[in-house]
Amino acid sequence: MKKKLILADSDEMYLTNLSNFFMEKAPQFELNLFTRADKLYEYLKTGAKADILAVSEDMAGAELLELADGMAAIVLSATMNPVEGYGLVRKYQKTQALLNEILLLYAESSNSVEAIRGQSNTRIAAFYSPAGGTGKTTLALALATAAAWEGKKVFYLNLEEIDSVSEVLGTTPGTLSDIFLALKTKGMNVGLKLAGCTGTEQQAGFSYLSGTESISEFDEIGAEDMRKLVTALRGLSEYDLAVVDLASGFSAKTQAVLEEMDVIFVPMLPEEGAVSKMKRLVKEQEIHEQYAPILSKMRMVMNRSGVTEMARAIQGSGLADQIPCCGAVAQFPVLARYSDILRSGGALGQVMAPLLRETEQEQDGGMPV
Repeated sequence: MKKKLILADSDEMYLTNLSNFFMEKAPQFELNLFTRADKLYEYLKTGAKADILAVSEDMAGAELLELADGMAAIVLSATMNPVEGYGLVRKYQKTQALLNEILLLYAESSNSVEAIRGQSNTRIAAFYSPAGGTGKTTLALALATAAAWEGKKVFYLNLEEIDSVSEVLGTTPGTLSDIFLALKTKGMNVGLKLAGCTGTEQQAGFSYLSGTESISEFDEIGAEDMRKLVTALRGLSEYDLAVVDLASGFSAKTQAVLEEMDVIFVPMLPEEGAVSKMKRLVKEQEIHEQYAPILSKMRMVMNRSGVTEMARAIQGSGLADQIPCCGAVAQFPVLARYSDILRSGGALGQVMAPLLRETEQEQDGGMPV
């Protein structure tokens, strides 16, 4: 059922442009538009109801607030001066950002993420390897950037205790610390908190969340907390694709996240250590059946090497019989630095195409290729 949104502003051109954008980007709303305060008052005095009332500063006031009882009352503000009883959003900003702020204020008012949910079916992909230095973060950023360049709504989530992207990505309105607190606070809606904390990488176009203020905060988070975080991200349904960047190693928290993924990309290098650690993880499946679902979602990505070189490295290891390979990424200048990746969406499209295809299809274990 659509939510009713009243938009009122005496600037007719502004209101027209705003409403046109909302009709295209927020189909969950039924709009009622007013350019005159007297007509708005008449409408509300008939007993008409709405879920959200968003008005310009000149129309906001105590009498209107009384008529809007039960609605989320919001001022489209040019000055950002507080108006008692109203939430504030900055009137002159990017329209998508304005829409997001209105959605978040309503969601907080109603204590529900229903209004901020989009229409997409979010797919979640992880980059994971038990060996360090295989290029997880490089490929995760490249996939997020390439997908955003193609027009997908993408979220990048770095869950490394010590991340390597904080110096490249800007600061978001909130951090992973805020999300961890929400996970531990009884009654707090993690989805709402997540929606309010994210920012947008201006060059690449994907959404993301800054890391924790201290790595010690990971000690306070358990496997079920991580599972709840992934569930909240999927539950928003705001994104077409979420890319999760995981640390090396294997713990209960890592297992919980991997179990919630749709596909798991495993970057591989033709090095003895990387092959050996991956063989050990595969062997665990033979000992502990609970790891089998995780392995069935894994797809090897040959990274920074040729197919022939990689084939020689894994020959006899048995890995190719256990984990299908979905693509190879050779040495590519754009992938040398994170900052170059973020501004190279167009150039990355072809390179990351095989991985993008994997995120768009249901995983069934597949056949090695």
